[in-house]
Amino acid sequence: MRIFHLFLSFFLGVCGGLFGQEPDLDSLRNILNSERINSVTFQDHIDIQRKLANSDKELTMAFGEALLARKEFMKVDSMKAKAYFELGYNYRNWGDNAKTKFFLTESRVLYQKLKDKPHQTDATNLLAVYYANIDEDSTAMQLYTETIRLAQSINDTLRWISPYKGLSSLFAKMGLNDKCINFCKEGLALAIAFNHPRSIAALSNNMAIGYYQKKEFDQCIVLLKDALKVNQNEGLTEATIRNLSNIGDVYKEIGKLDSSSFYVEKAVQLLPKIQVPRTSIYTLISLADLRILQKKYTEAIKYAEEAIDLGKEADLEGISAGAYKNLYEAHKAIGNEKLALEAFENYWRIQEKFLETERNKTISSIEQEFQSFKKDTEIEILKKDQTLSKTQRNSAIGAAVLLGLLSLLYFNRFRLKKKSEAELQAKNTEIAKQSKVIQTSLTEKETLLREIHHRVKNNLQIISSLLNIQSDSIEDPGVLSSIKEGQSRVQAMGLIHQNLYQSEHINQVDIENYLKELVSYLSNMFAGPQQEISIEVQAEKLQFDIDTAIPLGLIVNELVSNAYKYAFSENKKGNIEISIKPLNDTDYELHVKDNGRGLPDDFEPSKTKSLGLKLVKILSKQLRGNLRSVSDKGAEFIVSFKDLRAYQNQGI
Repeated sequence: MRIFHLFLSFFLGVCGGLFGQEPDLDSLRNILNSERINSVTFQDHIDIQRKLANSDKELTMAFGEALLARKEFMKVDSMKAKAYFELGYNYRNWGDNAKTKFFLTESRVLYQKLKDKPHQTDATNLLAVYYANIDEDSTAMQLYTETIRLAQSINDTLRWISPYKGLSSLFAKMGLNDKCINFCKEGLALAIAFNHPRSIAALSNNMAIGYYQKKEFDQCIVLLKDALKVNQNEGLTEATIRNLSNIGDVYKEIGKLDSSSFYVEKAVQLLPKIQVPRTSIYTLISLADLRILQKKYTEAIKYAEEAIDLGKEADLEGISAGAYKNLYEAHKAIGNEKLALEAFENYWRIQEKFLETERNKTISSIEQEFQSFKKDTEIEILKKDQTLSKTQRNSAIGAAVLLGLLSLLYFNRFRLKKKSEAELQAKNTEIAKQSKVIQTSLTEKETLLREIHHRVKNNLQIISSLLNIQSDSIEDPGVLSSIKEGQSRVQAMGLIHQNLYQSEHINQVDIENYLKELVSYLSNMFAGPQQEISIEVQAEKLQFDIDTAIPLGLIVNELVSNAYKYAFSENKKGNIEISIKPLNDTDYELHVKDNGRGLPDDFEPSKTKSLGLKLVKILSKQLRGNLRSVSDKGAEFIVSFKDLRAYQNQGI
């Protein structure tokens, strides 16, 4: 699925104030251009911006700048903090990252200085939303956690709801679907208890994303339609657009294109009522994607170009990159190879900005610092544990001696006992704090690793797409076959990284799920138009780390590709069986068997000249194993290998 709106919004009230519910825009413009602007109250400045933020960007910005120019207001820290918060909120919607960061950071600092925890909570939460939007997930997670801590410190349960929305969105983005759903359920309980419809809608939407990514589409649609009803009743146009688009995307995913068209088109029809470029771009890309599936390529090009123009105008090219992918697919489908290549080059140009270069070095440095910090902290906690045990023993011995020798010193013993209990409590509190620090650091490390795997997968996907473009202009069957093989190897590695960043356990790959995704890709890549080749995978409950999973995936890739190329080159039907059997805690066997035409009588894996089988032999040795073959009613390749992590942990 290409587009699915995450609800990271922080909902503000609408203005009443001097100008009423529907301010006259011409009157407001006249005020801006006259001396009357200097008599507008501070609250009316705020109310006007809130009322117009999603409908008239130019006028909202003008009143925001006019408020900053009012020195009598900016001298008061509480007013300045509120003005900065409002501007940060609006600039986030409009995609100006530099101004968003500046105004929200300054607002948060001012509220902290004023010891205004309720508004400090709001500013911290919205700053977390900003970092989540620019994919700095570890910083966003820290800020969401800080938001919850602040809300708890003022016992403001209603303010707990916003970070629940943010954290659930973050978990959805990282593929941690169960965590996303659980956080949404907790947040929904609060939102329902406080009868907060907007939060109910946002959390329902985020929970729907979790179910969508788990492929539980029926539950997903129910939640999205519930959220849509709330947003329509509340008159929230932007949120309604997001819901409509999301429902359309789910129907698109399950192949109900007519239903998808109904909802996405309704979303696009509402776009003129708002001025939120981010939402408009997502919605236009969603419709362009739908039109490609409907083979309405001219319309797809039109909507993609609208999204691209809006991205350039609002400095949101990072979001509009998907529109270039729509252009590439549409132009390619109608034979405009030059324009297709140009679109893909633009897509690549934007993606380059997000590739990890210097940032990878930074992450590596952070990793080293974290490991050092973790080691020192754990040593410190162990020391505290030892000191604590010694204190407890000494207190017990001292009390026994005192009780045995002189009962007149009971009061002194009682005093010493109280002191020991106080020390014990203090040390327990300190240990709890240190444990929390370690847990926070581990969470940050996990987030960074997920980001790395996500970026690597994206880079490999780009390489695969470039190979796909190159193959369009090649007619030589041999060269074309080599490129397809290269693509399949890149895909095999890319799927590993995808499984890692979506996995609940960042260091382990669910091998059965991974192999099923891989063979599905290979079937689409190599199966002939009239072939019916079924593939069975059996590797239940097996998990390997990346050092074992990548060579294993490449081995399966080569053996299955060879089966398609040679075993079934003349057959219309066939079967391939893939199984992995554990022999003990470290040793395993991979079997790849087909019922094709079998191997030549004199076939020996060690003497083959096939590049694919040579690669299998090399990778088998890398896994401390070997390759052998059997030919009986087809061909069977058996690869013995070791789980490298378990092997190394045994010190073998």
